[in-house]
Amino acid sequence: MATVLVYEDEMHRRVLGKIFEFTNIDQSEFVDVSHRGKDYIDNNLVKYAQASQRVKVVLLRDLDQDFPCAPSLLSGLLVGSAARYHPDNFIFRVAVREVEAWFVADKAHFGEFFRINPNLLNTVIPEAMVKPKSEMLQLIMRGRLGSRMKARFAQVGTAPIYPAAGYNQAMSEFVEGWSVERAIRESNSLRRAVDSIKAKLS
Repeated sequence: MATVLVYEDEMHRRVLGKIFEFTNIDQSEFVDVSHRGKDYIDNNLVKYAQASQRVKVVLLRDLDQDFPCAPSLLSGLLVGSAARYHPDNFIFRVAVREVEAWFVADKAHFGEFFRINPNLLNTVIPEAMVKPKSEMLQLIMRGRLGSRMKARFAQVGTAPIYPAAGYNQAMSEFVEGWSVERAIRESNSLRRAVDSIKAKLS
């Protein structure tokens, strides 16, 4: 059975790739069908749910502030529709509240890569972050990277802090060393995503 991947952007695709590597899942026959942002995903969710009757669908979306929890996001987006999805084929996973929280959850790599004091990271609870991308960038700015390196990730001197123009490319270097095994110890939503993907795709 074919497997299609639906995700917000290239960063989410890299995360999925890391999960597939960690769970020893062959990616050679996967088909990428969307990386056009969450609005596109939401507008086409019924279509993807119905497609799971014929193919496996792996969908990764940020929770953001849109719904209080992952189950309410799925039920809210499908409410009122006639969509029927195959429970074993529709693998809808949600990062709480953004995939950046999963990045911070690998505290060892995050601290080393961005040269952040471990004592500072010890106080961070990734899944309690309200706006993970913004809070992650604040942590990066508090690290000991040089100003030129920081500018690759965040717009220096702005309040609030916004991602730099080359944010995705810069973060891809971080993701190369990001460990799913370490991150699942700090992130329940990531652990659930890994367990679901492993159970339904292995």
